[in-house]
Amino acid sequence: MINTKREVIEQELKELFENTKMFVDTSMIVNSEYEYIQDDFWFETEEIDEILYGKKPGEIINLTIYGNFNLNDDYFKFDGYGNLESFNDLYDFYETYFYDLIDTIIENIEDLDGKIDSQIVDIVLNK
Repeated sequence: MINTKREVIEQELKELFENTKMFVDTSMIVNSEYEYIQDDFWFETEEIDEILYGKKPGEIINLTIYGNFNLNDDYFKFDGYGNLESFNDLYDFYETYFYDLIDTIIENIEDLDGKIDSQIVDIVLNK
């Protein structure tokens, strides 16, 4: 089976991103530059009082009942219905956007050179 250049890049980056720290760091850098993730943000749980400031107690309870939220988790976001969803690993958050990340890296690789890990740049430029 003939693989396209994009498929080869995608496969090699999947393998490289088994290093979850590199994946999360790259996702954060690329998103800060190009906002490839729109309308979906994560927050540290310690910021919850500030984020929910002004909401009535009943509203906050509903956000947690209808969402998937645990105050002991490290991060949270609002799901598609506006309810709270918490998680401990940023990898889980960014994994949803893996293909968007790949597209953004490929389209902007020259500008990202020097901002993201050189192994990523090498894979994209040399395939």
